[in-house]
Amino acid sequence: MKHRKGIDLLRANNVGYTVGEGSRRSEPMSAYDTLDRLPEWYVIVGWCPRCRRFGQIARRDIRRVLGIRALLSRIAECLRCTRCKQRGSNSASLRKLPR
Repeated sequence: MKHRKGIDLLRANNVGYTVGEGSRRSEPMSAYDTLDRLPEWYVIVGWCPRCRRFGQIARRDIRRVLGIRALLSRIAECLRCTRCKQRGSNSASLRKLPR
């Protein structure tokens, strides 16, 4: 499809990269392997199944405790709920920030 001023409106399939649809879609933690490879528009959200509390985890806290090369799969096992103090069965997921 061509724009009236000659601009091509169709994008080539091999240009750029694809980001998941939706501004707040959760991604599995296996989508990225380490904290330094995680794009800045993703946040890490922790969730406690016991008291159903969830909250955003600051990257600087993860870097301080686990280091910059921290595996994202290890984050969930290191979480502790601040409300009920439960450890172990908490989960973590990635969420994309809105534009």
